[in-house]
Amino acid sequence: TATRTLALIRKAGLAASSIGTDRRERRWALTPKGQTQLVKLRPKWEAAQEAFEKRLGRAEASALKKAAYHAASVLTTT
Repeated sequence: TATRTLALIRKAGLAASSIGTDRRERRWALTPKGQTQLVKLRPKWEAAQEAFEKRLGRAEASALKKAAYHAASVLTTT
C-alpha cells in the first residue's frame, strides 16, 4: 500500500511529511538526502523508461501510461 511504502521512504530519511490544512491531510516533501538520491538515480530511471518504450513501442507505452494515470485518478476520487 501507499502508506506502507511512504513509511519505508520516511524511515530511510528520503522524505518527510507534515500535516496539511486538515489533520487528515499529509504533505510530503523530499529531504536533502532524498533530493540527492533523486539526482543520482534519475539517469537510471530515464534509461529504464527508454528501454521500456523501445521494447514495447512508443505509442503502446504512452497508451499504457495514460491508462494507468486515468485508473489512478478514478480510483483515488471514489
